[in-house]
Amino acid sequence: MTHQKDKHIRKSQWKNIFLLANILFFLNSCSNNINETVAFYGVSFQLQGAWKVTTEEDAINSFYYIGCEKNDDTADAFVVHFTEKEVRPIDFLNDYLTNLRLQTTLSNENIEEGNFGNYPCVLVDYSFAMTISDFYGKAYAFRTDDKTVLVVKQNPSKQRLKNKFNEIEATFRVEATTE
Repeated sequence: MTHQKDKHIRKSQWKNIFLLANILFFLNSCSNNINETVAFYGVSFQLQGAWKVTTEEDAINSFYYIGCEKNDDTADAFVVHFTEKEVRPIDFLNDYLTNLRLQTTLSNENIEEGNFGNYPCVLVDYSFAMTISDFYGKAYAFRTDDKTVLVVKQNPSKQRLKNKFNEIEATFRVEATTE
């Protein structure tokens, strides 16, 4: 009788382990699909999955920064710089490229006109080498009613760069800040 009871207990333990494993798998898959809304001084967008978000402000000079890094091994990076000063988007973009050239060997294509989401912009594709990998990026600059915005997307995969940030771009909004 004891052998039968032990067998029943082991079977019950395996069921509990299986149930716990399914719950953990479900919770993990849910956490990867969580949408987080980032909103900072009138700029907002949604991130899907686990991201580390950093914001900085220099209110005296009216410059703001949102940095987003994916919390996995993809090296996805999405960065927004913006200012309430009236700056020509082409100048904002060229300043970014100049600063990037000071830090790395940069290759870039010609600056052209296009769109970032609903915003007409100037944009550039670029690449740069790091010790561990090559990185690809795309930078966009545009002006709204009260902000000049620079958006940067970077990834070590050219293909991921093209497709990974579509949801962020689709949800990206710039609203006037009220005082």
